[in-house]
Amino acid sequence: QQGKAILASRPSEIEFVAQGGIPGVVRRRSYLGEVVDYSVQVGKQELRIQKGRRDPQLNEGESCQLLFTKLHWYPAE
Repeated sequence: QQGKAILASRPSEIEFVAQGGIPGVVRRRSYLGEVVDYSVQVGKQELRIQKGRRDPQLNEGESCQLLFTKLHWYPAE
């Protein structure tokens, strides 16, 4: 099928990877109990990512690479 589409992913379905991912920069990191909530700049878009508090942590201003583990596509109409 052709045409425009919207790509979506849940904040918990995006992983930080060492290499081979989509490049971004961490803009904000907030602790929310058992979850760490990140805001990551990817090009002109800002993405929200949530990781467990025991997962490796990234700092604000740090470069990162992202892997989308589950994608959801919607028609842009």
